[in-house]
Amino acid sequence: MVKIPEMKGMIIRSSKGGKKVLDTYLDTARKYSFTGACVVKEKNFWGILLIKRGLIVAAMAIMDKNKIYGKQAMDKIKEEGEKKSSTIELWAKVNIDEIIENNPKSLLELPDMEKYEREGFSTEELQKKLATTDDIGAVMEEYEDLVRRAKSLIKKLNKIKDSEFKERIRELKSMLRNPYTVEKAEKIAEEIFKSYEKKAKREETTAKEEEIFHILSSYERGKRCPICGELLNENGVCDFCGYGKMGNLIKTMTFKNFILGQSNVFAYNAAIAVAHNPGSLNPLIIHSASGLGKTHLINAIGNAILEKNPDMKIIYISAENLAPSVIKDLWTADVLLIDDFQFIPSDRDLQLALYKLLERKVQEGKQVVIGIDRNPREILNIIDKLVTFLEGGITVTIERPEFETRVTIARRIAEEMGVEVDEDVLEFIAKKFKHNAREIEGAIKRVIAFAKLVNQNPTLDLAKEVLKAPVEEYDVVLSPGKCYVVEEDKPSVSLEFLENVEGKKLCISRMNPRKLMENYDLRDTKILWLTHKSSEDYETVPPALEHLMYEIENFLTENKEESGAVYIDGVEYLISENGFDSFIQFLRSLVDMISVSKFLLIISVSPDTVERRHLRMIEREMDEVLSQ
Repeated sequence: MVKIPEMKGMIIRSSKGGKKVLDTYLDTARKYSFTGACVVKEKNFWGILLIKRGLIVAAMAIMDKNKIYGKQAMDKIKEEGEKKSSTIELWAKVNIDEIIENNPKSLLELPDMEKYEREGFSTEELQKKLATTDDIGAVMEEYEDLVRRAKSLIKKLNKIKDSEFKERIRELKSMLRNPYTVEKAEKIAEEIFKSYEKKAKREETTAKEEEIFHILSSYERGKRCPICGELLNENGVCDFCGYGKMGNLIKTMTFKNFILGQSNVFAYNAAIAVAHNPGSLNPLIIHSASGLGKTHLINAIGNAILEKNPDMKIIYISAENLAPSVIKDLWTADVLLIDDFQFIPSDRDLQLALYKLLERKVQEGKQVVIGIDRNPREILNIIDKLVTFLEGGITVTIERPEFETRVTIARRIAEEMGVEVDEDVLEFIAKKFKHNAREIEGAIKRVIAFAKLVNQNPTLDLAKEVLKAPVEEYDVVLSPGKCYVVEEDKPSVSLEFLENVEGKKLCISRMNPRKLMENYDLRDTKILWLTHKSSEDYETVPPALEHLMYEIENFLTENKEESGAVYIDGVEYLISENGFDSFIQFLRSLVDMISVSKFLLIISVSPDTVERRHLRMIEREMDEVLSQ
């Protein structure tokens, strides 16, 4: 008998071998981007396939007392796995890197998948081909050729700036994430190019006529403003928007009227330091979700610098307005403020020109401040040089405002409107709207406007009526050990329920985690993105019911002394991937598990996406059904 090495981890699936049995295991691993190990045992044989995100990365086998590695081992493991006397096991929570480190010969020669994924291309189909081929080189040569064709096509599409073609180009770029669709995409693109050329020829005649009219009707000669297009005066200043002198700054956004709190104090202090000593923190990257004050701080920096140094040329611009002609004018800036960097055009040449400009500005000690709402690597079609530049800057983050700051924001807005609002109303609004200043502003304005309309003071009762939320329409108190299904078109009310649960929370959602965190207060919440897609930034989980149950059991075990909630949406996704019978068995096991815990279960279901009889069966398993 072969001496079997000690394995650390847990067996999540086991069966006897046979023809195609191992292939079924490996197909499942690829389908759900599984990471772990597949072990094959026979009388005088033991073999292990190490799997990362569904792809076999290493193989090792022991025959009698001999060890074999790599492709030879993988072929032998597949051969032994077809024997009915063999045993096949799927292992999770295996330290793959440690096994490879101790057995470096086991490593298979595989391409760097992350490189292609960073460039925005899907590798799912590539991984399937690699897992079933004996000629990896030929598969990779084909894939790289398809990637080159896809990149070339995207570059051509980026040159079309006409909004009429924007949606079709966006869909085509989305299709090109899978390079194996490039042939079909090229045919579609050819039709777009022909339509664009026809329209361009028609517009060329009109443009020439307009140019002649402009020359005949205008006495003025001179440079035009890159912001609004108006003519600059003799001093290079735009009298319409203030470009060149005020740099198109928003004058009302200053440090004096910025509401300071724990959530933004670090970013505020960094902005003050830059305003007092331009170039001291360079480049300064201000990162936050929408509506938290990054635009205010960026303009406050510009206004403060200009107040002390009126001769300085300060330019504030949104990244979506960048164009080659604009970048040429930005070279003259002493202080460059770029907001909403996530909207930078995808033109590679423009991005490269901007990178050279930013690098030179920083080298010269000219202050650069950039506002952005996401990780630079999440920006579609951004070049690596700009990502590196942003990641090398001094990044300060503005978090969601805490309760005291939200009260102050509500009070300030009421004062600006000239209305006295009671403290209990301000606190009610601050408790209810937790995400950003804009929603607080919208809420206080709605309350005041309605109060004026009915000729009343803005009381707490009036505020509750005006700002009545969907959750408050349900007369229900969520209790530990209970299970609730919320029937809604899209997850919203269910997430508000989750938001209001105290304690530890596990959220398994089809929604992108960044959007979840932007729109809901999910502190003390472990978020698992329910997707086949892998992510460098967020923890993901495939729609495999065994895997989900494992994650939920682990969460409840780790927090057995705590209370809280388990949340799941994407029910239709789970049913389509696993079948309804498997899903209802999973749900029954989960309900039983929750019923003896301190946790509660919330499930979001869209009635339009689940068969009526299936929906009724789900409802029968739950303690309470909440319908919109």
